[in-house]
Amino acid sequence: MSIGENISKHRRRQKLTQEQLADMSGLTPNYLSKIERGVADKFSAVNLVHIAQALNVSVDDLTNNDVKTLANRPHQQELNDLLNDLDTQTSEHLSSLLVELLKTANNK
Repeated sequence: MSIGENISKHRRRQKLTQEQLADMSGLTPNYLSKIERGVADKFSAVNLVHIAQALNVSVDDLTNNDVKTLANRPHQQELNDLLNDLDTQTSEHLSSLLVELLKTANNK
């Protein structure tokens, strides 16, 4: 099962709409829909963490621990693992700081 299919499965089990999950994870409904359908060009490990946190599942639950998914991005996988080892509040705080840092870096 693909990551998108797993996200959809967990979302539906919790009786959430794509709009609700998108809002909870800080994504747009359109982008979440693309991820679920497997047509998103790329999506970051940080977004995957946000989705997993919103669904209250582990990233491994969404990826089936599929090493091929992030194998070409070992630092993202390491970041994912480190964030998953933290409590939710700390993980979310650090993710937020990292997102802001990356936005700042992208604007330069």
